[in-house]
Amino acid sequence: MKSKDLYIFLDFDGVLHLLFPMKGFSEKENEHFHKTNEVAEALIKLEEKFNIKVVISSSWRKKRTVFELKQIIAEKSAWLSSKIVGKTPVIEVEKEEGMRQREIEAWLENNSVSDACWLAIDDYPTWFDANEERVVLCDLWFDEKSSAYLMKQAEKMLD
Repeated sequence: MKSKDLYIFLDFDGVLHLLFPMKGFSEKENEHFHKTNEVAEALIKLEEKFNIKVVISSSWRKKRTVFELKQIIAEKSAWLSSKIVGKTPVIEVEKEEGMRQREIEAWLENNSVSDACWLAIDDYPTWFDANEERVVLCDLWFDEKSSAYLMKQAEKMLD
């Protein structure tokens, strides 16, 4: 029985695809959004225990509406697109340290779900508070290691 909402704050660059095209990688590996289905598959597994709600935290949100972001994701995964419920606000800060976490916290508060369970899938640790366990860090993109950590952290939220 799914009783808990789980908010997934999703970055694009360095998660759904490489931060930028790189030599030594195939054309497919350099393609935008080529890891979208892997993220969707991991979240579908979590949906057995949670109500999954995805919020876009990527810098792509700065120049696009939620509708446009959903369309981009829908090209690779209609299921993942259907789970998108919003995008985080852009908060101007002097220092980048912890910036994305502040944006996530602001979104949670603005949507009256401050106490909700959440995880972020991102590639930039400095944008979060030190030792923040709710961040699933990706090296080049979302992979098996990222997926395993996502599952482990989500399981902790069931207690």
